[in-house]
Amino acid sequence: ADQNTTINDFVRHTCNRTHELKNLCLSQISSEPRNDLKSNLTGLLMIFVNHSISDFKNDISFLEKEINSNKISRDTKDMLEDCLQNFQIGSVNLQETMEILQTKTGYDAEQLPVTNVVNLAVECFDDFEGTPIPSEWQSRYNASFALLNLSLSMINLITCNRDYACIP
Repeated sequence: ADQNTTINDFVRHTCNRTHELKNLCLSQISSEPRNDLKSNLTGLLMIFVNHSISDFKNDISFLEKEINSNKISRDTKDMLEDCLQNFQIGSVNLQETMEILQTKTGYDAEQLPVTNVVNLAVECFDDFEGTPIPSEWQSRYNASFALLNLSLSMINLITCNRDYACIP
């Protein structure tokens, strides 16, 4: 299919409103085969949450592998274990978010579990101020975090649409 069929005006307009995440927004939506999700904010949110679910699965596998290797210091291992624990909880929260989006029409966007996942992701480094972050984990983490922020952007837009006074 022609690339333009997957990027409609609604998608382009919405991705423009995600500011610095615009290119990620467009590429995530382009790579999504389900065109039926590309016509409303909840659909776009489902695309991002779904992609986060697979990102998190890969992140969890990566962390388990790193933790079990003997290449890292004790501090780094402790940090990665914290991240692993938080990403495992986050993964469950993402699945729960998907279930709500698929089954409930009157969901409260601000109460979706995905909002908790962002906090979990940030907190995994909290106790490790001076500990160097392995570069491969840093780049995986950054990619996953940016994708989570796209979900938050959609939640903000959904909330703003319900509350007309809000300017995202």
